[in-house]
Amino acid sequence: MVSKTKGDYFLWCLAPITPWEVDLMYVGRDMTELDMVAKKEWKDSELAYFHQSFQQIAPYLNEEGTTIHREIIKEIESRGGLSNDEASWERGTTPKVD
Repeated sequence: MVSKTKGDYFLWCLAPITPWEVDLMYVGRDMTELDMVAKKEWKDSELAYFHQSFQQIAPYLNEEGTTIHREIIKEIESRGGLSNDEASWERGTTPKVD
């Protein structure tokens, strides 16, 4: 189990991403290719998909996996978070001006 230390703070401070916030049919580069690319060059969809994937297996990650997940979280935070462009009961997909 991954211990909750000061370095793991970022793993516990983000709200969970629900499945409908990430494309369920991810078509893109796999982790083998992305491992050779800086996180700043990842697309938002790649960050969202792999954040959700790592979040689901977080209790089973070793130190290297935890470090990769933390780097993904830091990159998401540096970009201002993930956008949620889907409609919900509280809001539509387009801004409504009164």
